[in-house]
Amino acid sequence: MSVLRFSTEATAANGTGAKTNLNEATIVYCHSTAADQTVTIYTTATNNAAGNVVIASFTIGDEGTLVFSKERTHGVAAGSANVKFSGVASVGG
Repeated sequence: MSVLRFSTEATAANGTGAKTNLNEATIVYCHSTAADQTVTIYTTATNNAAGNVVIASFTIGDEGTLVFSKERTHGVAAGSANVKFSGVASVGG
């Protein structure tokens, strides 16, 4: 069994296309309470949303949970506030 130590409180993406950088977390815990939610990892090179570049996106299902890694400078977004994110400080046994 792995134990996750969280570094941030759970945060929602607060609606369609809303973004959060999760305090520059490199490991992110993601949980959805609705079906077929799209999660996107993007660059945050500029403060202009139009300047962000999508790196990857995936769909997470109802009551789905996923842990993924990203670069410190990359942000994440979800298609609705039904997806919650938390930064993970460490993974251990």
